[in-house]
Amino acid sequence: MVRCMINEKNVPKTFWPEAVNWSVHILNRCPTFAVKDITLEEAWSGIKPSVSHFKVFGCIAYVHVPDNLRKKLDDKSTTCIHLGISEESKAYKLYDSIKRKIVVSKDVKCDEGKQWNWENKDAEKSNTNKQIIDCEDDAETCSKSNHSENANEVEDHASNAHTEDMDLVVPDSEEENDIDENGLAKRVSKKPGYLNDYETGDYETGESSDGQVFFSPSEDPITYSEAAKHEVWKQAMDTEIAAIESNDTWKLTNLPPGAKKIEQHGNDYNEVFAPVAKWYTIRTILAITAAKNWDVFKLDVKSVFLLGELDEVVYVEQPLGYQKQKKEMMYRLKKSFYGMKQAPKAWYSKIEAYFSKEGFVKCAHEHTLFVKKEAHGKIIINFAMSDLGKMRHFLGIEVKQTKEGVFMFQQKYACEILKRFNMENCNSVCNHIVPRNKLKKDETCIAWDSTNYKQMVVCLMYLLATRPGLAFSVCLVAGTYSDMKIWCG
Repeated sequence: MVRCMINEKNVPKTFWPEAVNWSVHILNRCPTFAVKDITLEEAWSGIKPSVSHFKVFGCIAYVHVPDNLRKKLDDKSTTCIHLGISEESKAYKLYDSIKRKIVVSKDVKCDEGKQWNWENKDAEKSNTNKQIIDCEDDAETCSKSNHSENANEVEDHASNAHTEDMDLVVPDSEEENDIDENGLAKRVSKKPGYLNDYETGDYETGESSDGQVFFSPSEDPITYSEAAKHEVWKQAMDTEIAAIESNDTWKLTNLPPGAKKIEQHGNDYNEVFAPVAKWYTIRTILAITAAKNWDVFKLDVKSVFLLGELDEVVYVEQPLGYQKQKKEMMYRLKKSFYGMKQAPKAWYSKIEAYFSKEGFVKCAHEHTLFVKKEAHGKIIINFAMSDLGKMRHFLGIEVKQTKEGVFMFQQKYACEILKRFNMENCNSVCNHIVPRNKLKKDETCIAWDSTNYKQMVVCLMYLLATRPGLAFSVCLVAGTYSDMKIWCG
């Protein structure tokens, strides 16, 4: 029965679990020799079941879009594929192949005679992209053709404008991989319902390229040999070495007898603690700026870890690719340096002294917050700074400032987590945790290395900066560190 369901509407075999569930649902409401004159469902519940909701598996279904979730000219329904009924509510379970997500809705009308054309999806996308590219290449021709269209054609074009915009911002490499080997469209992250009124992925005119950087995967080189192959990274390394030399950070010398190039606690460093801004402080500042309709700007101190004063005597090797003399010679550090355990504290001590000198008051409960009240004052810049303009990202979090408020989100970071743990093609769920499901210890399970699991939990914990609703779920899975036998498979 499942095989027939899948073949009848050419549904990808990836949907076999939904086909099994729907077939079981139907068989439980069909006559059988096991019980006489009643169905299995009636024998179990004592209520005669209805079959009016039966629809052909894989047929086209039109899902109504509520008024509060669409704009004036948006379609009143979306085209989906029928996959049966939901296990959690009395509603249909459908698949939206355009948005690549599972939809659960009661307001559905099915056309059982039609089916989704899975095979031509790539062709339709490529044709759409080709038409858009042609218009960009020949603007004059497109302009003339647009003026010659009638009113109905203009209306149709307006209704499809959003789809074309989405095709434009998606890279070609992703377009080719939208369909897997089974013909199933890959899933993408779902925007929360309370953000439907805002374009969280787009930015102001002229800044769209910055917005696309946030959501595009980046592969940074890990080793020197990888970085040296790219001119942009080679220039960055040259700039960094030049900054170190101009700052008089080190001095090339021979390693004295008995000295080591590795830092040792109590000898090369003692106290290393440096305060870090807490998330509730950051959110509070952004909330105040939003209430007062202020703009938040971001400044970056150049070579920040090279500015701290160093009291200890520390030696480091010559950097790979920038050896000046014999490899046996070492650099003696005059100031703090990248990777040193005391570098953050050294920088904090220097910036704290500067703020105190300029009349800033340090918050007693948040040592990274300095406040200065002055009507018309100027701050003398004592460090080399880079003006990054309006703050768009901060510590891996995207920030969007609008007239309606300040919005923080971690879409890029969430996608990087999925890619890191090979889960970018997994199906999404509506709930953070499975309802009424309790984690139980399995004594038969073999203990395994928990390193990968701990990395997952730590990554999820960082999402709490913008998604505090995940706190309970993350704490629940984090509580299994002590005994990893609770997880199997």
